[in-house]
Amino acid sequence: MGQQHYHRPVLAERAVGFLITIPHGIYVDCTVGGAGHSQRIAESIYPAGKLVCIDADADAIAYAQAQLRSYSHVIIKQAYFDQIDVILDSENYCQCRVSFLTWGFLPFRLIHQ
Repeated sequence: MGQQHYHRPVLAERAVGFLITIPHGIYVDCTVGGAGHSQRIAESIYPAGKLVCIDADADAIAYAQAQLRSYSHVIIKQAYFDQIDVILDSENYCQCRVSFLTWGFLPFRLIHQ
């Protein structure tokens, strides 16, 4: 599965610039998708912060794992975003700085269904 199948966020740098207020915080990407925002967040908070990436789509999870494998401070979970509290509890992360959620669809789903 190539990057061309996933949405490329056009304002990722700017969005992440507004999101990251403290580099050592805990951040959650509730819809990791193609990991475009997550990769920029991971770069911005490395090494002191933590990033939890969530997506319900197994293909998105597999793709995000490949894209983010070099970041030891990133945790990727297949789940719906309403499970944030359960996931953060399971990782002993009691305070999350920012939860990030984007809406849309993946062209990959239209092409490969």
